[in-house]
Amino acid sequence: PPPNADGWNHANVTVTFTCQDATSGIASCTIPVSVSTEGSNQVVSGTATDGAGNTATTSVTVKLDKTPPSITPAVSPAPNAFGWNSTDVAVSYACSDSLSGVEACPPPNTVSAEGAEQSISASASDVAGNAATVTTTHSLDKTPPTISASASPAPNANGWNNTDVTVSFLVADGLSGIASTTPSVVLSTDGANQSVNGIVTDRAGNAAPAVATVSLDKTPPSLNIVAPMGTITGIPAPAIDLDYSDATSGVQTGALQVSVDGVPLAGCNVGQFSANCVPPNLTAGGHTVTSTITDLSGNSATDIQVFSLVLAKILDIQITQPVTGMLTSATTLQVSGTVSTEADTVVVNGVAASLQGGTFTAGGVPIVEGNNTITAVATSSAGDAGTSSITVVRDTSPPIVIIESPAGNQIVTGSTVQIVG
Repeated sequence: PPPNADGWNHANVTVTFTCQDATSGIASCTIPVSVSTEGSNQVVSGTATDGAGNTATTSVTVKLDKTPPSITPAVSPAPNAFGWNSTDVAVSYACSDSLSGVEACPPPNTVSAEGAEQSISASASDVAGNAATVTTTHSLDKTPPTISASASPAPNANGWNNTDVTVSFLVADGLSGIASTTPSVVLSTDGANQSVNGIVTDRAGNAAPAVATVSLDKTPPSLNIVAPMGTITGIPAPAIDLDYSDATSGVQTGALQVSVDGVPLAGCNVGQFSANCVPPNLTAGGHTVTSTITDLSGNSATDIQVFSLVLAKILDIQITQPVTGMLTSATTLQVSGTVSTEADTVVVNGVAASLQGGTFTAGGVPIVEGNNTITAVATSSAGDAGTSSITVVRDTSPPIVIIESPAGNQIVTGSTVQIVG
């Protein structure tokens, strides 16, 4: 074929010579010459001889380049180990041709559309008209994956848990797929507003974070019934005092329950850390106070206190005989007096007395030499009691008489004598 406008062929060339002579005619003419070797400025000559022996020579120059140019793509940034990019990809091209030279080299190209295995083709041509095409494949994912954190079990209405919490991360990616994600985390330490962080990364290198906030309190609150305790005397409705606290989630004061002998109490004066309740009048004997309180995380504490109630009153009793301060030499006394008709027994210094119509009499009450305290104790079956005491003196020693004047064996002359002693 004839060369192109630049004088180059890119396929084998056949040079044909046309010979003519108008007088003696053509005796010989160079046969067609095939040019298949690449090169520039290749000279192909031909000769014509006429019948008279005259010759004529001519030549043509052939430029043959059958080899396509070289085209090498450069991708920036390079894909990661998974073959993905997370930002726009610039593709540039380096072209070369060692013979006829490069006619056209494609301009840089930018891949900005997301997608997997996108093919981008570009072509280069040399001056001889040879062309070369290169294709690059690009996987582009610029969208981060999605991630959400969930806690199990879910917190209660107050935002608290009272058992270990497992935080899991739900992830998804619609294009390149998930490369890595934070595994589930078990939270077992008490504390408020504890952050559990997670992150997911897709195969293109895009990442997204998530955080779960967990408030955990596995420890029950502290609860103590401070009063009443032991034995309570004479107060039919003793006040009930309670102390409570919770160091982590705090107590639910509205959930405080107090009961006496299984009967709930209402109308308690409830504060942040203590409460006071007044029960209805109780009967004498043993009673049980039970209290329960719950913290914000749902942990409960119970305390139980047992007390005894003595509802005794003072019985009237009075010793009328003997009277206090009496002197006697007797070894025993009869003690009598008045007593309330509610009394069932009277005991005088350990001696049981007989009762009759509001009076008592105890015989044979022993006394000792010197001062003696006589105590009468009256009691009733209801637990009421009363006492009365006097003091008596027992003296069994005879008096001693000493005459001081006149002196012994003194002689007197009067008809009367004054005795002093």
